[in-house]
Amino acid sequence: KSTTAAAMTARGYRILCDDVIPIAAGPRVLPGIPLPKLLPDAYERLIGDPEDAAHLFDGAGKYHASLPAGTEAAALKMIFLLEPSEEAALRVEPVKGGAKIRAILENAISLEGLDDPMLLFSRASERLASIPLFRVIRPVSGNCLNELVAAIIGLDKKGTMP
Repeated sequence: KSTTAAAMTARGYRILCDDVIPIAAGPRVLPGIPLPKLLPDAYERLIGDPEDAAHLFDGAGKYHASLPAGTEAAALKMIFLLEPSEEAALRVEPVKGGAKIRAILENAISLEGLDDPMLLFSRASERLASIPLFRVIRPVSGNCLNELVAAIIGLDKKGTMP
């Protein structure tokens, strides 16, 4: 996910946050911590030589990447679920109905004892009902990053499947 976000910045997009994405009414994506961590091969492909970035190594196998970041809340236009697969080709499919709500709730973070599950469900349903959700099934072997970014940008520009 962070590699995809980093590749999107090379095409003029900005990162608002990484890992945990706060979504407010509107729905709007709020700025968070926009510091993705990339594996060495992704860092090299997208940023530069990891050997020149030893100071950015997190000690757990990834490099912190300082990329163009947005500082203002932005309208949430689409949601993408990136899923690795043994399939040979990249595939993008819309997720609708109950499967959409299930997928959103599976990826929502709530704090046990603080968050009411019914409130989480109603807010997710209310805020995200009109937001398109796409499952992006990507091959684990090979490099389909450019194809993946092109598919996401194509959806962003058209609002429909490429």
